[in-house]
Amino acid sequence: MKIWLSVLFGIILYVSALGQVVDTGTKVTKVLKNPGYLQLDPDLLEAFLDGMIKAAMEERHLPGMSVSIVQNGKLILAKGYGLARTNPPQQVVADKTLFRIGSVSKVFTFSAVMQLVEQGLLDLNADIKTYVNSSRIEDKFGPFTMVDLMTHSAGFEDAYLGFFYANDMKNDLTPTDYLNRYAHHRVRSPGEQIVYSNFGVNLAGKVIESVSGENFADYMDAHIFQPLGMIRSSFRDYPKQAADGYLNPELEKDRAIAYRWAGGKFVPYNKFFMSRAQYPAGSMSATATDMAVFMLAHLNGGAIDGKRILAVKTVKQMHTRLRGNSDSIQGNAHGFWTGQIRGYRTVEHSGSVLGFLSNMVLIPELELGIFVSTNGDAGYAISSMARRIIENFYAPLTSPLQPDPAFSAKSKVYSGQYLGNRRGYKIIDKMASLGAEITVSITSDGYLITTSGNFSERWLPMGNHVFENADNGSRIAFKVGKSGVTTRLVYGSDVADRISFLSSSQFFYIATGSTLVLAFGCLFGFWLRRGKHPVQSGVEKLASLGVGINSLVWLLFFAAYAAFFSNAFVPEPEFFVNYPTPLAWFMHLSATVAAILVVVNTFGLFPVWLVGSWSLWRRLRHTLIVVAGLALVLVLNEWNVLGFRYLG
Repeated sequence: MKIWLSVLFGIILYVSALGQVVDTGTKVTKVLKNPGYLQLDPDLLEAFLDGMIKAAMEERHLPGMSVSIVQNGKLILAKGYGLARTNPPQQVVADKTLFRIGSVSKVFTFSAVMQLVEQGLLDLNADIKTYVNSSRIEDKFGPFTMVDLMTHSAGFEDAYLGFFYANDMKNDLTPTDYLNRYAHHRVRSPGEQIVYSNFGVNLAGKVIESVSGENFADYMDAHIFQPLGMIRSSFRDYPKQAADGYLNPELEKDRAIAYRWAGGKFVPYNKFFMSRAQYPAGSMSATATDMAVFMLAHLNGGAIDGKRILAVKTVKQMHTRLRGNSDSIQGNAHGFWTGQIRGYRTVEHSGSVLGFLSNMVLIPELELGIFVSTNGDAGYAISSMARRIIENFYAPLTSPLQPDPAFSAKSKVYSGQYLGNRRGYKIIDKMASLGAEITVSITSDGYLITTSGNFSERWLPMGNHVFENADNGSRIAFKVGKSGVTTRLVYGSDVADRISFLSSSQFFYIATGSTLVLAFGCLFGFWLRRGKHPVQSGVEKLASLGVGINSLVWLLFFAAYAAFFSNAFVPEPEFFVNYPTPLAWFMHLSATVAAILVVVNTFGLFPVWLVGSWSLWRRLRHTLIVVAGLALVLVLNEWNVLGFRYLG
């Protein structure tokens, strides 16, 4: 009831404020520095957010949230909601409680990069090996630059297994360790595609260290946080104990803990911390008020209260779109992502890590900055907060689209399955993209539908193969091949290429399911024939035994595979720290042995058909088992499950 009263109160205040604007204009003109837009009223804004946030927290079981909003050069709202920690209860306080901001950290990292550019110590267009010379950085596809790293277009595959987190200080990786042991493969030419890459940002952090001569976290303290007075912000993490070079225990005790809702209660994420090698991409923790200071600095040309971290022209450069996968949708601007909310241009970044979700949106046209973070892993609703503020307090600059039933005739052009290019290609991480396809379909009433997992969105055509989300105004685009059928879907910070059925997860499951059933059937046949002595030659008997052993090994693989993936769906799977685990080794080994046996049994088909002692039905059954296994071998090889060359 309190939630609905808050919402009702917000609506009443909003309508009342509109009346004041229309009738007298006094409420606006008293606070406006720039008469070109409406200055948000703090009381009205707080009432609106109270209703929206409290409803979202209750609906999605979010323990806490922290918000800060700045406009026209000042902080207009900073507020904490709910709990930072549940045992004992610790309230979220906007200027005290630190939240992990995840990938929002990247805009701080690239602000540091631009400082070094200003000082003439770093050239954005120089070969990155000028600053970091490692034999593990592949030369394939030629040199790449800091611009390529900033725009996520250096061409790296995506990988996480075995190094992304740490669970004790012994397996915490330094940037040098990470680069030498886990440098990612390059799979496309620089600048060819924007495909989100944590590795690329971590490499940029290593460049900062190399050029400045300072440890990354120390550099960020000295050149970003201290000049701005962000005394409750840090890139350092806490390895479950106080230690030199890690997060100050005084800050750690005020940092929120992330939770998941399970069994009717909040269960903490508490096994992992961020490896030092991952700091540049996503380890920063900060209070909402510290984030407000950073937003004000960027909205004010790089300075606040006389404290400058960047030149005005540098900030303008950082807010200007640099590269994109399509001219019609979101692009990258030196680490920020560009976008729009109902026609208002945005520079923004979101982040998620270890159960935290965060979002920072700057709207330069309105001199407005919005930051929100939650310590609940079901908090994706926070991504809509900036949009809902704009929709409720500002007139849209674009008109909403309407569905056109005639568009349904375009179904053959767009419909199909697309697989995102942010994935592993040459390593076992590719297997993580099983089931991650985006399915595109078109309804009879004129909507294009994208579905990934259990999540679907509706889109309306804008022309030139660009579509606008019918519910939130975001955009996607398609690229069309010579055949007139789309070949690529461009969305957000990534792209997805159209795939055939043979490359889909559905075919993977059909191949594995068929072999599983046939392997059971083969072993059941051995049980039925126990004690019997059918007429057969020695080579036929050997072929039968070979398929039987193969079936047994396949069943061992399926058991290991099932156990591995059941572990993959737990909140904090161990393989993010150590890979391969003993279970993973067994899975790879059993799959590889089964594949070798399949090859042997394939040659065994010749005597089975040439000798002919068995009945036709038995020969067909035997052949079907071998052929199904051969198909599965090809599928497992496609998804990098076979062998051990994919482990790193």
